[in-house]
Amino acid sequence: MSQPPAYTPVGAGMPDILDAFYGFLSTYLVRYVPAENIIRGWENRYALPSGTNDYIIYTLSGSSRVGTNALSEVSADGTMTFSTLFEGTVQIDFCSDTEASRLWAAYCDSLLRSPVGPAFFAPYGFSSTYTDNPVSVEYADGSDQYVKRTTLTVHVCYTLTSTVALEYAERVRLSRLENVDAHHKP
Repeated sequence: MSQPPAYTPVGAGMPDILDAFYGFLSTYLVRYVPAENIIRGWENRYALPSGTNDYIIYTLSGSSRVGTNALSEVSADGTMTFSTLFEGTVQIDFCSDTEASRLWAAYCDSLLRSPVGPAFFAPYGFSSTYTDNPVSVEYADGSDQYVKRTTLTVHVCYTLTSTVALEYAERVRLSRLENVDAHHKP
């Protein structure tokens, strides 16, 4: 017979980093690239925009744990929450037929390395910490024409929370208290 777990899973949570990056990119780069050409990567649900090579693709490309769990006290509802600090990376690919992709990446890099980036992401519950230098990676499209692509890797810091319910008693009623050693000799 299996025992029920001492800790009952309640849930986990983390900031919606990709939604926040869409908000950032569509706020600061919409004058260069239309919002419908800012595409969440790894979805495989969207075709690239037709008739233009001016678009941005962003992807949460990785994460690693950077701290030990922090434990909250048992709350009034009998739950405990563990918080774990993570560093994540978001890859942003700026694509264009012209050198404009380099300008867009440099502009985005400049904003993310200034107070603008952390201030924008604070309401989402995380922070941009730094960026790697933009890198140019051209490729050939379906018509064998070169497309300028500049990649920017953004490092973010966020907290993952894990909540469990803990069974415990606040009051105990004893009907009989006895000294076991006195009444039950070895």
